[in-house]
Amino acid sequence: MSFMTKFLNNYVSQIAEFSEKNPRTTRNVNVSKELAKHIKNFHHKTKTLQNSLNDSTKKLIEKNSIVLETAHQPNFLPYSGIFKKVILLEHIARNLEKKGHSVVCLFSIVDTDFADDEWFASNRFPHLSKSGYLKVGIKIAKKDRKKCMYAIQKPSQDTWENITESFNAHYDNYLKELEREFSKQNISDFKQNIERPFQEKRDDLLDLLEQSYQKAENFADMNAIFLSNVINDLMNCSTMFFKYSDGLNAFEEPFSRLLYHNIDYIKLYNRFATQFELEKIQEIYAPFWYHCNSCEGKVPLQQKGNKLEGTCLSCKEQYIFDFESQENPNLSGVIERISPRAIPRHYITFDGLGVSFYAGGHAGTLYTSIAEKIAETLNFRFPPIFTWFNKDYYTGVLQFNYFLKIHGILKLDSYDQFQHKYSELETQTSQDVKELQNQIELCEIEKKFLKHGLIESQNEENRSRIISELRTITTTERRLKIHMQQAENKISILDNAIESFRIFPSIIDYLLNMNALSLSEQWLHFLEKTEPPITQPQLLKTNFCKFLHSKFSWLMNIENNIEIITS
Repeated sequence: MSFMTKFLNNYVSQIAEFSEKNPRTTRNVNVSKELAKHIKNFHHKTKTLQNSLNDSTKKLIEKNSIVLETAHQPNFLPYSGIFKKVILLEHIARNLEKKGHSVVCLFSIVDTDFADDEWFASNRFPHLSKSGYLKVGIKIAKKDRKKCMYAIQKPSQDTWENITESFNAHYDNYLKELEREFSKQNISDFKQNIERPFQEKRDDLLDLLEQSYQKAENFADMNAIFLSNVINDLMNCSTMFFKYSDGLNAFEEPFSRLLYHNIDYIKLYNRFATQFELEKIQEIYAPFWYHCNSCEGKVPLQQKGNKLEGTCLSCKEQYIFDFESQENPNLSGVIERISPRAIPRHYITFDGLGVSFYAGGHAGTLYTSIAEKIAETLNFRFPPIFTWFNKDYYTGVLQFNYFLKIHGILKLDSYDQFQHKYSELETQTSQDVKELQNQIELCEIEKKFLKHGLIESQNEENRSRIISELRTITTTERRLKIHMQQAENKISILDNAIESFRIFPSIIDYLLNMNALSLSEQWLHFLEKTEPPITQPQLLKTNFCKFLHSKFSWLMNIENNIEIITS
């Protein structure tokens, strides 16, 4: 049994113990019943979980079920970390079910967040450039950036077609480059083993994206539908989805409880914020946002006595709400249009649904730590939390292009020597460039001298000789500049290739190069078999590995040393 298996088994026992000590209540079941309606509506629209939806929603409203949750904004063609959260939930659920527990996995789509988040409307695809990526997506208009994500309209049909065409063209360029390389090396079967399977994958994904676009009511909805299609259909996961914009009104009691404890919450947050060197919050801070009636902009609320006041960040409309009593806050007048801030978010769903495990995200680790400390003091429900964050490497169509360029420049027998060879090349290139620059400067000095002589000379024969010499020097200078550019290009190509491996690309790049089910199984295998730490990178197998390994003997060595190359 691997260390990670023992570790996660221990986690499973903790979750079961937490659930037993903190059983779900009738109130949790009532909230779940309301939520189940929205969950069913979402999955009926996406046509996902058709065979298991009724069973899953029945489990959700059973008091003895263990609820596992994760949450994220509905990002555009998101990176792998969002999907790994679900794989972690599914892995834990399977282990709990083996022990006889009834388990439900839930993905909360935080579509009430600000629309100005970079990843909400665009994502990255590997690219041989200084940044290492090509950004694909749209820019959110400045006037809409302080609005909720669900308020952003999906792109026009023309814009949508431009988006899909942009990454289509991106991959076509690299496919053509790869085909030329195979032809140059007299390697056959490129179309059969690379191009056709890749294009079939791409056609399937384009169809899936088009379905998401056509079914969606807004941009956030489109992103959420795509997530569900990949997770539920392609990866065969049973995790259910609910959108904040649909179902937060079911959580009125947790919101009221949070407001009741707000003064203590502020004091505790500011105490821990000082420890973690974070900015403090004001004493009049309210733990949730209001969504503007006029424009769906976000309204930061302040608590002043028994009133909540705020001004829309987008259209500047002002609001005042009376919640009647600090001891028993009445939020019935605003519950349809509020959403929690970052840290209080945990308390709302944990308390409302009776959550017994949460799969956290890498970016929110610090805030989760503060949330847990506050929860301990205020006696809020706070289940075990685990965050899985690591880097994947794989040889897809784009990545193999970059490997070819690295090998073409360095031609190493073993790529564990990459750093040494790169340093040598960098030093040699610097020396070569300096020498070439000196020669170019000498050419410039000589050209200047000859041009001056040409102006001064009246002798036709002498002028012809000078012009001839000028042409020769100009040709020499041009050749020197080409050599200098070639020398510099080698380092630039290596740097750009390395940078492309460092990014966390869109899930689309994964799905173009491997089957979604194979991908999820490889991630599950990693959880079950890996030795610590769980943060170590994983080398994934793509649909093309077997063929490429049979044709390029050096490839496996460069893959196995990818950490050295990117460090």
